[in-house]
Amino acid sequence: MDELVRKFESVLVQGDTKLAQGDYEGAYQDYLDALLILATAVVYRDTGMLVSPDKLPGFLGAYPQLKEAVERYPLLEVSDETVKAFREDLEKIRGLIEES
Repeated sequence: MDELVRKFESVLVQGDTKLAQGDYEGAYQDYLDALLILATAVVYRDTGMLVSPDKLPGFLGAYPQLKEAVERYPLLEVSDETVKAFREDLEKIRGLIEES
């Protein structure tokens, strides 16, 4: 679990760096990776299982905000507004891995 948390934080910082440089595509991809790492960490904490990204939503019923983000963000077009909103959402849901 600690390794997943560290990976989440690392990928988030990478995305923040790309966002600051105006690389919205790169930041968006890093934020998607961070989101999936966060969801994986939450599922692992709750079940002890590592689950593939396509199966994550089925395990996130107790976390509606996280489930909605996992289902929504991979489908959106990249823009500066979308990337900034995505980053704000990640900040709101990051507490789920700090609850352990």
